[in-house]
Amino acid sequence: MTRDIALIGAASGLGAGVRETAEGPAALEQFGLARRLAERGLDAYWHAMLEFPRADDAECSHGPAYFAAVARRAARLADVVAAALAGKCLPVVLGGDHSLAMGTWAGASRALGSAPLGLVWFDAHLDAHTPETTPSMNAHGMPVAALLGHGHALFRALAGGAVAKDRLCLVGIRAYQPEEMAFLRALGVRMILMAEVRERGVGAVLDEAFAIAAKGGGAYGLSIDLDGFDLADAPGVGLREPGGMGAGADATRQTAS
Repeated sequence: MTRDIALIGAASGLGAGVRETAEGPAALEQFGLARRLAERGLDAYWHAMLEFPRADDAECSHGPAYFAAVARRAARLADVVAAALAGKCLPVVLGGDHSLAMGTWAGASRALGSAPLGLVWFDAHLDAHTPETTPSMNAHGMPVAALLGHGHALFRALAGGAVAKDRLCLVGIRAYQPEEMAFLRALGVRMILMAEVRERGVGAVLDEAFAIAAKGGGAYGLSIDLDGFDLADAPGVGLREPGGMGAGADATRQTAS
């Protein structure tokens, strides 16, 4: 049984095309996130604030050094997440960019020592590229593939198999490449695009998503990319995709604007 919420800052934007995302964790700490959560009755504390050395030219080149640097950062995060869970705390990781999710769920899977995890992935993007399909080579477009055991060898070694394909549900998707869609469809992964969220309503969609993740009674988690939300509510994101979920969305139905 978890006692506290362990806030873990992961100040890395190396996996993204917009490196300023690394500034997010420190901004949330300065905002007084732990105190504000406590005021709402949640026992939260800052467990760790991971910072990383400035990437050199080779690590920014999208070559072998780049993928090695991303993997090292994710591996360090995995250790911290595993330690928080070992201490019976609930880790809440605040990035950064979404390549760090490889570390989050690799660490959780290791600490829990159970079958592959269930996962609800809320995002504007599928994040299911491999180095062979990505148009950008940015690692933040690859964590879903890695968690399912595909993609770059270093990512597979860290996170491969941490998530079960039949217990993964992606929600709010509205921007992707055909190769990602084909890959996930071939695996039978459930994807709920933003058009379906609008049609069915937020509440119904989330009920389905969490039922998928919790299938069989195993452990599961939630990964949120802020670009899944409407830009009016989350303007400070690296990739700005219009048409996301609004903060005022009706819990039972969200209609198209």
